Amino acid sequence: MSKTILSYILYAIAGFVTVIVIVNFDPGQGLEGVGLGINLITLLAAAASALYGIIGYFQLRKSAQDRNIEEDALDEYMYKKYTDNSTALMVTVVLSTVAMGSSIIYETSIYLTIASFAVLAAGLVFMSILPSILKTMYPERVDLPDPNDSNFAEKLYTASDEGEKLIMAEGLYKAFISMSSLLFIALVVLMIYSMATGNNQMLGMIMIAAILIYSNVTYALTIRNKG
Repeated sequence: MSKTILSYILYAIAGFVTVIVIVNFDPGQGLEGVGLGINLITLLAAAASALYGIIGYFQLRKSAQDRNIEEDALDEYMYKKYTDNSTALMVTVVLSTVAMGSSIIYETSIYLTIASFAVLAAGLVFMSILPSILKTMYPERVDLPDPNDSNFAEKLYTASDEGEKLIMAEGLYKAFISMSSLLFIALVVLMIYSMATGNNQMLGMIMIAAILIYSNVTYALTIRNKG
């Protein structure tokens, strides 16, 4: 239920941002006229996502310690809760970075800059401590890596069984396909934006193109060498 409500909130925020940009956009000014709106909306969205992730972290830790639920149901709940919290905290970090950047670039308010930094810091802290709860969630998994290990993600994948690896691979493949498509669309949008407003976005276009090429070459070489 809470996940559905969060989805509705995010859709409402996305729709509100779109309406504000369309109504206030001036090709001559670029995004200058909507700078404050972008700052406020991304900050509020980041704060809501942070609140969801932080509350979820403590709920997850409590469930992992109590274990008053049937084991299969508890495992399913903890797995989904961990994924939801991880996603919420990642969204928090991204949106709060955008909020802080927009408040600095458009010089909206020092208070908004501080608030954005505080939300960003909270997101980073809880994102860093979230993996530490895995050993409490799965005490029988003695092969789980130390969350402070620099190669934690790689070692966690190695420690996973075949079913878990298949789920991870499917998720990563879908994410890769979506990211490639969206980055290409962003590249085209930046080109059109540059032509329409006269604001040169070449640096952003070069960075997106470099990321797009690098990710696709890395993927191609990985599957080529495994074949």
